Amino acid sequence: MAYDSPYGTGNRTASITVTADINFHANPVLGGVNMFVNGNKTETQMWSADVVANKYLRFLCSEAIIVDHLKWYQQNTSNHGVFKVQGSNDGTNWTNIGSSFTLGGATAQEIDISANTIAYSYYQFLGVSGSMSSSPWIYEVEFSWTYPVSSGVVACIGVKDVDGIVMIGIENIV
Repeated sequence: MAYDSPYGTGNRTASITVTADINFHANPVLGGVNMFVNGNKTETQMWSADVVANKYLRFLCSEAIIVDHLKWYQQNTSNHGVFKVQGSNDGTNWTNIGSSFTLGGATAQEIDISANTIAYSYYQFLGVSGSMSSSPWIYEVEFSWTYPVSSGVVACIGVKDVDGIVMIGIENIV
């Protein structure tokens, strides 16, 4: 898993836009729901007690990427209802990725969607049933991801930083 990548961890507010119709009580001075991607795993500024059925927490990346794991961070081990992860490239037509799961239950919850092989620019948690718990502060969501690469193409394997791309090597994908 590659959480140590540009969309993975740290402050990603310049490359990921967060929206939600789940009613999160999030400090607007600190970015509102964009606190999910600001890299701070200790801010006690966001919580929700909303019913989650058919409500979303949505992430729009500045480019299509293949996400294979998500990590949810919160203050305690409370549960937040049942969710599923979905991907989209237009924000309208959604594809389920993996199975439904109970969100929460740990201070750092790993959500495995490793069966995903499609690059999407939108990813969302969609509520299936239940309610958010008001007791934990909610901190952060991290993404483990890769760039999409086609077979038989020469690809540059690198790490993108704020100043551009730092090349690590070139690989022929077969």
